[in-house]
Amino acid sequence: MSFFTPDFHLFFKELAQNNQREWFEANRERYEKQVKNPFKDFVQKLINEIQNLDSEVRIEAKDCIFRINRDIRFLKDKTPYKLHTSAVVGKGGKKSADIAGFYFEFGADSITFATGAYQPDKNYLHKIRCEIQSNMEEFAEIVQDSSFAKLYGALQGEKNKIIPKEFQEELAQQPLLAHKQFYGMITHAEPEILYRTNLVSFILDHYHAALPLNRFLMRAYAY
Repeated sequence: MSFFTPDFHLFFKELAQNNQREWFEANRERYEKQVKNPFKDFVQKLINEIQNLDSEVRIEAKDCIFRINRDIRFLKDKTPYKLHTSAVVGKGGKKSADIAGFYFEFGADSITFATGAYQPDKNYLHKIRCEIQSNMEEFAEIVQDSSFAKLYGALQGEKNKIIPKEFQEELAQQPLLAHKQFYGMITHAEPEILYRTNLVSFILDHYHAALPLNRFLMRAYAY
């Protein structure tokens, strides 16, 4: 089953040239037919498949999908709309986007997948480091796993220049302890991927490759 058509990408290409409220409102029906509704149907289908494997996923598409409106309150760029549509599948959906989850973004020219903990707060970061410290070998196996590395490469994230003394002894063995972000990300510059009939299974491959990392990070969150 194919959820998307070339009209999906055409809408965003035209929005990029007409990113203003008047144009969007004049094309709202088109947006809902070509972008919003197909994306919602796709996200729900993906969630249904994930729920067959992970009973902890207790959300619906509406809980996961981000608005197309940009928050421009503190930005110099005042264009009102994003040039993509996106969602996050994880505990609490978009309301818990600061904890581990699986994020995907479909735009005019590419699709992006990201997984892990992108913006853990101070408390969650400490828990992640404690979990790594207590399970060094397990964590190393997860981030070096061939399935994860094939799709996401190395684990990414900004680092702290100074980390608490309690983690410094293990830092030489596991440099990722210095990270304040723990995520993998891949962008496919092939928008036609969205037209595949096996799109759900293609994205599930990315989800499965990321699952051990997300489970590890969520185990830390549960403490």
